[in-house]
Amino acid sequence: MVIVVERISPMVSGLASLGQRPMMRLKHASAFICRDPFCMVQFFFHLRSRKPNRKIVMHRHFLAALVSTSFLLAAPGVVAQTQEAPASYAAMTVRDKADALLTYFINGTKGAMDAEARLMATVGMKAEADLALAQSSAFVHESTPGQMEEVILLRTNGNAALAKKLSAGGIALTDAQKAEFATNIQALAPSVTQFNELMTDFPELKKALRDAGLKRKKALFVSRFLPQALADSKLSLGAALAFARANNIVVAPAVAELAK
Repeated sequence: MVIVVERISPMVSGLASLGQRPMMRLKHASAFICRDPFCMVQFFFHLRSRKPNRKIVMHRHFLAALVSTSFLLAAPGVVAQTQEAPASYAAMTVRDKADALLTYFINGTKGAMDAEARLMATVGMKAEADLALAQSSAFVHESTPGQMEEVILLRTNGNAALAKKLSAGGIALTDAQKAEFATNIQALAPSVTQFNELMTDFPELKKALRDAGLKRKKALFVSRFLPQALADSKLSLGAALAFARANNIVVAPAVAELAK
């Protein structure tokens, strides 16, 4: 892009003194080519700082708009940092869901396992709680499909044990423990919503993942466990809510609705 001005030597020399070479002087013309969008910003503010005898061929406001547009087009990374994400995973396109599924699944599983581990610890299942926390910490993007499956199955087995423990009765909690139990139920509840969202457009999503091939291999792998992940969250939440009702532990009505 060429911006024509009457005189530019002071600016060229000024920027050169800073160790920068963002412009190329055109022979037999008072003009320069800006190779760097940041250079354009510098040029614009330089113009504003000069005396009014600097005649610019393009209107100053048009130049400002041009500089801004060129900057945004040339620096998509900056735009990406300021764009608002969709309100939820469910609001994404199928293609975006395919890109985001693995991250959402990992984060949802870790959050659910952490809350379930705290529920276990509150009712005396310390060994199971410690194991769940350790496995949750190890559940990351770099995990192999085999390692991921191991964590997912451990969660399923741990939830079955937790549900059995809670339904057996005979657990006496102090008021402080009851408050902690209610807090942990509240922390577990969002996982039901999250896994429900991951199930939206499920057939189309699996097709998109298959079409992506090796690029989305892990995401396609974990998609097999989405129904189980949702069932696990509903199981642990339902068991915890039943225990809360039997032991006069107050839980928000909206949370109880999620277990249905």
